[in-house]
Amino acid sequence: MTSTRVGSGPVLSFLALASLASIVAATPVRAEAPAARVVEAPSTLVPSRRVQRSPSATVSAAPAAAQSPKSPATIAAGEPYGAGYEDWKWPLAEHEWTAAVIPGVGIINNSAGFALQGAIARKIMHQGFAPDMNNQVFVEVQAGPYTTGGGSALLFSTHLRWDLTLNGDWTFYALGGLGGNVTSERLGDQFQLLPRFGVGGVLDIERQTGVPIGIRGEFSRELIGIGVQFRI
Repeated sequence: MTSTRVGSGPVLSFLALASLASIVAATPVRAEAPAARVVEAPSTLVPSRRVQRSPSATVSAAPAAAQSPKSPATIAAGEPYGAGYEDWKWPLAEHEWTAAVIPGVGIINNSAGFALQGAIARKIMHQGFAPDMNNQVFVEVQAGPYTTGGGSALLFSTHLRWDLTLNGDWTFYALGGLGGNVTSERLGDQFQLLPRFGVGGVLDIERQTGVPIGIRGEFSRELIGIGVQFRI
């Protein structure tokens, strides 16, 4: 009997492949899930606005706007007259002229008699000497007859009148300038020119009469009288 001899090389190779296959088959395979795809929803937020600030706004808040006082014509019904105004700080009067008639007691050389003075005044300063209050300056001329049991005369005066308005009803004033008289023969036939100073006040009654008129009183060394004054 003839025997066939098989080499050991192929056998060893076969055994190695079989062992590798058994190892691979025994090893568990881990299946990884595919990575989830993240889809971002569109934002529903409103884009923020860019606020621009002025340099002054970053330092301090702007002061509140000053409120001008109400005009007497716009004061609501039921409010007291002058609501919204402070004394001495009412709006400046717009009239440029005043005219007045002032009867009263005139004094010449310590003798009293009846005097009737007419006055005309022109505004020369819309805002007077005091900047924080309602005051105006007028130049005024006064003249008129004076009579007494012993004779007659002409009284006259040229002066500055400084008006200071308290409120819508009252205005007070001071005057300073030159005043004098020319008398008849029975009073000495004289001409006098002297410094003149005085004070007075005007009570406005336009609301009651509908006419730009006031009651004016005046006190000085030459005249003590009460009359009426018109705004022109």
